[in-house]
Amino acid sequence: MRRPLTAAILFLVAPPLFAQTAPASKKSTTQSATKQLSPSDELQESIESAGNDRASLVRNLEAFLQKYPQAPERPQIFRALVEACLQLRDNARAASYAERLVSIAPDDMSITLLAIQLLEKNGDDAALKRAVNYSSRVIEYVHNSSTDEKSPRVSPEEWATEKKRDESSLLLLRSAHTAYFQSAGTSPQGMHIGASHFLVYEVCRELFRQGVRTFNLGGATEGSSLAGFKAGFGAAEVILYECACYVGPVWRQRVRRAFQLARTDRAGFWKLLSGNSYQIQVYALRTDAPMRPIPVPNGARFQPLSSYDLLALAPDAHEPQFRERQLNRLQRFGTSHAYGVYIGDKLAHVSWLLPPAAAALERPKILPLNDGEAEITGCETLPEFRGRNLYAFAIQQIFRTARSSGIHRIFMKTRKDHSSSQSGILKAGLLPSGIVTVFTPPAIPSKSFVLRRLRTVS
Repeated sequence: MRRPLTAAILFLVAPPLFAQTAPASKKSTTQSATKQLSPSDELQESIESAGNDRASLVRNLEAFLQKYPQAPERPQIFRALVEACLQLRDNARAASYAERLVSIAPDDMSITLLAIQLLEKNGDDAALKRAVNYSSRVIEYVHNSSTDEKSPRVSPEEWATEKKRDESSLLLLRSAHTAYFQSAGTSPQGMHIGASHFLVYEVCRELFRQGVRTFNLGGATEGSSLAGFKAGFGAAEVILYECACYVGPVWRQRVRRAFQLARTDRAGFWKLLSGNSYQIQVYALRTDAPMRPIPVPNGARFQPLSSYDLLALAPDAHEPQFRERQLNRLQRFGTSHAYGVYIGDKLAHVSWLLPPAAAALERPKILPLNDGEAEITGCETLPEFRGRNLYAFAIQQIFRTARSSGIHRIFMKTRKDHSSSQSGILKAGLLPSGIVTVFTPPAIPSKSFVLRRLRTVS
C-alpha cells in the first residue's frame, strides 16, 4: 500500500538551488560589477551571503520573493523557508510557507501533512478550519489511490483491506438538543493524516443540521494532550469539582490529618501546629471624590465583559491560567461583574466590580459592604501589556461607571507585601483605609478569624 511521504522529505532541497559554487575569480568579479545579475544568480547570491545563519537566510529569501513573486524556484524556496523557520522555532511563519507550498503543489502529501500539524499546534479557529480542509484532501487522496501506486511488497488483498479500514471512529450519546462525546478511536494512519480532527469537525456540522445545540466533548486531565485536542475546537471549559465525604467524629478526622502530615510533610505539619496569619491593606474612595485623570493608554478601549465574552476567552500562551481564573469567578458569582481593557482586538486587562451580595461570597469575608458600596477585585493585566498604566486606567473607568449606577464608595484590597498592586491603586487615586489581619488558629485550618482596623475615607 502506498503511504504518504514522511515530513522529513520536506527538507530535501533541489541541488540547483543550494549548490555550492567555486570562488569567483577577480576577473569574473569585475565583470559582474558591470553586468546585471539574473534572478537565478541573485537567488544564489542571497543563499551564499547568508552562510549558516538561518535568520539571514529567511530575510534574504523573503526579500527575493518580494522582488520576484512569481519566480520559478518558488517551491524550493518555500521548502527552504519552512525548514529554516522550524529551526528558528518560528512555527507560525513555517505554517504560512507550508500553506503557500500546498497551494502550488496540492498533490504533495508530505507538505500537506506538515501544514496540518503546524496549523493544529499554532492556529486560531480559521487556521483549524483550514487544517480540517487539508485533512479531507489527504483522506480523499488515500481513498483514490489506485492499485498501481501500491508498494510491490503489499499484496492486492492487503491493499484493498487497508483502504477499507476506518481511520477514525466516534461514539456519541444523544438527546434531543445535546450530544456527548462518549468514546473515540483513531488508527495510526488516521492520526498521521488528522482524521480525528476532520471527524469531530464534520460531526459538529451534522449535529448542528439536526438541531443539536450543545456538544459535550467530555473531560480531560488538565495539561494533557487530550485536553489540548479538545480545546483546539474552541470548546468552553466547564470546571467540575470533586468532593470527599467523611463519616465520623470531626476530632478523629483532624488527628488523622495531623499524623498524615507528620509523616509526609513536616513543614505543613508545623504550620498546622503553629497556625498562620497574613495582613491585607485596604483602600477606599468615594466615587464623587476628585481623581487625577489617567491618560488613555495608546490604543486602549474600556468596556464591560458579558458572560459570553468570558466564556469565549482564548487561552493565553504567556498566562495559561488567566482564562481559568475568570471562569472560576464567573461560576462563583453566577454572572459577570467584569470589565476589560482591550489593546486593539486583544484583551489586555480584566477587573471585577463586586456588589455587596457578590463580595459576601468571599471566604474568609474580608470586607462587609453596605448598600451603595462595591469592591474592585480580581485585577489582572496580561504580561505582554504590563507597564502601560492599564491597571490605574481601568480603576478610574470603573469609578465613572459605578458613580453613574448609584454606587457612592468603592473599596480595594491587596496583600500588604504586594507593592506593585498597591502602586497601581494609589496611582488611580484611592486612599489607604486600614489593615485587615486574617488568622488561622493551630490545628484548625478550616477556621479563620478576621480582625479589621478600618477608618472611613471621605
